[in-house]
Amino acid sequence: MTTSHDVLAALLGEVATPGAFSARRTAPVDDFELDVRGVGRVLLPVSAEQANQLCRVGRPATYGLGDKTLLDARVRNTWEIPISRVKLNQRRWAKAFVPALDCLRADLGLPPGCRLKAELHSMLVYGAGQFFVPHQDSEKADAMVGSLVVTLPSSFKGGALVVRHAGMSATYRSPKKSLSLVAFYADCRHEVRPVTSGYRVTLTYNLLLQGDAATVDPPPTQVDPVAACLLGHFETAAAPAPRTAGAAAHEPARRLVYLLDHEYTARGLSWSRLKGPDAMRAATLQAAAVQAGCEVVLALADIHETWDCMGVPLVRGVGAAALGRLGRRTRRGRSQGRRAIAGRSGSLPARRSNRLGRHARLLDRRPRR
Repeated sequence: MTTSHDVLAALLGEVATPGAFSARRTAPVDDFELDVRGVGRVLLPVSAEQANQLCRVGRPATYGLGDKTLLDARVRNTWEIPISRVKLNQRRWAKAFVPALDCLRADLGLPPGCRLKAELHSMLVYGAGQFFVPHQDSEKADAMVGSLVVTLPSSFKGGALVVRHAGMSATYRSPKKSLSLVAFYADCRHEVRPVTSGYRVTLTYNLLLQGDAATVDPPPTQVDPVAACLLGHFETAAAPAPRTAGAAAHEPARRLVYLLDHEYTARGLSWSRLKGPDAMRAATLQAAAVQAGCEVVLALADIHETWDCMGVPLVRGVGAAALGRLGRRTRRGRSQGRRAIAGRSGSLPARRSNRLGRHARLLDRRPRR
């Protein structure tokens, strides 16, 4: 039986959404000027001798797991150069860096009305045999939407960066004569495969979204079918609940939940900071909700699962758009609706839940940067 959830998912799935979950650009080395205290000017391409010097002023990199910071070479094996030692000529670098960031913004499907700001997070050196297992970056600021890895040219083998999202993956290998800039959304799982020879030297950045990603215009031809779907859902009697004394057998549906593609933190979930395809689909939902006389809000949905092998319940946090009919709200209707997202998550359609399961984050169960 086809439900309103299925129809809505199919309609929004047809909405054209530009952009990808990860993207790469290259930049010339001419304007890249980097100094490291204790090493001096880093010459490009980075030689094995200078990479060895960088390792000597570095320290083993740690990783986060829940609220803990851990050191385990079986999970993350790389050298981290303290940022206090790193000095980048920002004025010269901006000549190539700023245009590249704007191209990456467009590649990720973010609208022209906003821009990406890159904040330097770490400098890393991977030698032979070093790696970082699949992990997910934590969003370190409310405006953070992604991460950027800048790989300096050097002679090395292995060390590919693999980024995954929603059952898809992209593998990035770095050129030997230019800078490689790979950007991806923060909820994407990614790994650095073992370096087999040479040294892989990178700068990592947090990508903050500035401006308003909610400025996208939904396709008019797709707003009307979505609005019709919403009207049909709220005008159709819901399936009868177990009979109790005085309870009505059929009541009109009052809520509809649509799961977004990406994950969000409680502070980062905002109409103005939606990622990739979520922005266009949310704009379509908003326009359709106005036509259908509905209210639409953003909320976090928790997916509870039990694994048979361990019997441990796991919680997954994702973004969701909740819709409800106007004119039936109580004084606390909005907050009640937000709680209902998590409380009724077990009744979400199986197809959407399975799709979510491929890329939802297991909170406090996976390493993070």
